Amino acid sequence: MKKFFPKTAVFSFVTLALTACGGSDNNSNQQGVKQTATKQKAVLTSLEKIGNLSVGSTVKAISECKDCTDFETVYTWTVDANNNGIFGDTIEVNGENVADKTVTEQSYTLVEEDLGLRVKLDAYLAKADGSQKSETASVEYQPITFDGYQTFKGQEEAVFVLRQDGTLLYEVLEKDPAVVLEEGVKAFDSALLKEKFSAIYAGDNSILAVKADGSVVTWGKDLGIPADVLPKLQDNIQEVIIKEYAVAVLTKDKHVISWYQPNAVEFPELTSVAAPEQLATETFKGIYATNYAFAALTEEGKVFTWGLLLGGALAPAEVSANIIDVVAHTNSFAAITSERKVVLWGNRDVIKARGFNPANPDALGPYVIRQVFPLVANPEIENVDKIYTVPNQGYVTINNEVVTQWGYTSTINHFSDGSSTIERVIYSGDQLITVYDNDEYIELGRRINDAEQREAFEKILKVENVKDIAIGRDMIIALMEDGTLNNWFKNPRSTYPNIRHQEKFLRLDTVDGDVIAIAADGSVIRWFNEQEHPEFFDKLKSSEVRKSTLD
Repeated sequence: MKKFFPKTAVFSFVTLALTACGGSDNNSNQQGVKQTATKQKAVLTSLEKIGNLSVGSTVKAISECKDCTDFETVYTWTVDANNNGIFGDTIEVNGENVADKTVTEQSYTLVEEDLGLRVKLDAYLAKADGSQKSETASVEYQPITFDGYQTFKGQEEAVFVLRQDGTLLYEVLEKDPAVVLEEGVKAFDSALLKEKFSAIYAGDNSILAVKADGSVVTWGKDLGIPADVLPKLQDNIQEVIIKEYAVAVLTKDKHVISWYQPNAVEFPELTSVAAPEQLATETFKGIYATNYAFAALTEEGKVFTWGLLLGGALAPAEVSANIIDVVAHTNSFAAITSERKVVLWGNRDVIKARGFNPANPDALGPYVIRQVFPLVANPEIENVDKIYTVPNQGYVTINNEVVTQWGYTSTINHFSDGSSTIERVIYSGDQLITVYDNDEYIELGRRINDAEQREAFEKILKVENVKDIAIGRDMIIALMEDGTLNNWFKNPRSTYPNIRHQEKFLRLDTVDGDVIAIAADGSVIRWFNEQEHPEFFDKLKSSEVRKSTLD
């Protein structure tokens, strides 16, 4: 899970002459009696906003004041764009200077980059000639939205989201009470629902969560964090990769930490590559892992690899410089060079099985490698901007209106409509659909197998002004350019959204067959049937917390 921050923007500061608050004039001259003029003590007595913190909505400031005749109210909105809880500053985020957004107006219209960010409204009273100015009153609004929607499938099937305020919503959807936890598997502790977190990382039946104080907690399959590694993770995690046997961490100071999980299969007869000494001296911008091996990309574009050889631990010389990105699959890596070419290494698949246990013929022995399937030759592909991975399909690139699939078959396959232009790409990890402007399409990975769903999909392709499409197990959701939805459901009479009366949406996602829509106010919309857990999904509606200096 990652937090995304908008790029620094330059904003104009415009002060408006706004409606003055009512009051009385206490200065007067009476029948030749000379009196000394006294200054008014103008005070703001209330300050609020009208409207919700929803993308595309306009919020308006309103206030009341006392002894404020001839005073004007000046309002200023500040958005905590760098998300550090301090208003009006500039800090470095992911290598870029990000400044908070400040606008001196009575009204402000939220844009998508503002979603989930704190907003502060300041106001003071001032005379037009600048002779007097009141104290500033402030109201801070903390929206409570959600950072992602993830599923967890281990000893239990669960869904969870991390709220903007750091609290965790976690719901077990399916659990067999007869199932006994395997050795080394930790059940979710409901006491964690009272904790606050900054990030949660899930992979291969394991979860690593970073608490607000920087410490870590895990559940699910045991990750086996080494004792000497644990202190290095304290308040120092930037990214975590969890695979079947391998765990890699990119720290905030841009170093790399890696280890194997306790369930890792040790094959003494196989060759391994030791972690390079440069891991302690270089700074890195990316980490990657297959089931058995690791890769790290430096700021200068060099790739270092280590781990088991069968998992891609030995990189070719071509990746020693000028690499801009790396992608990991099950047992192989692919890199994009600065010349936008592809470099591929590792294996397509590794088949393992339990061996014979000579000490106990009735028990299974340790794992042994049965067969290793090599990758095909390195493809000659140019003008590559992005590499997709698809289960059992290998790697896919899309360029020059041609879809190229390679790495997991004996040949390099090129798909093209011939004369049409690629209009959209629908990708959800296990499914890749490339749609051309004549509504023809190419499917790789999980296919649309239901005839009714395919018919609905092809109808949606003909609809104009479609911004995005998400395909679930038994539904298709299309996001229109105006923020509305166009829906198809296999069972429309028993399919409901968890939050109703939402009018505008920002984006779609597909998570393990569940279609998720993010509403303009940050609520998470998921469609369910009456057999599921609507009481949990009702909690995914956004809210806000208010704090005022006038309270």
